[in-house]
Amino acid sequence: WEAEVGRETHRLTVELLGADESRPGVRAALQQTLDLVRGLGISTLLTDDAGGREDRRRRHLLDDWARQLDHRLTLGCLEA
Repeated sequence: WEAEVGRETHRLTVELLGADESRPGVRAALQQTLDLVRGLGISTLLTDDAGGREDRRRRHLLDDWARQLDHRLTLGCLEA
């Protein structure tokens, strides 16, 4: 079940971002994105800081990663 959820999550991520996994580094960038989001989800479950410093830190981290991911998906990157 877990593997099926993982595959479907990956497929939906590729579809939603319009990512071309045949380009070098794109698959790795998508996997890193999913790992980051899972980690942040776990972090959110373990801390109760809604609207606080940790929430702002997560927002900053996601904004930064979004810029990096956009660059990697549009311009391509070397295989990570």
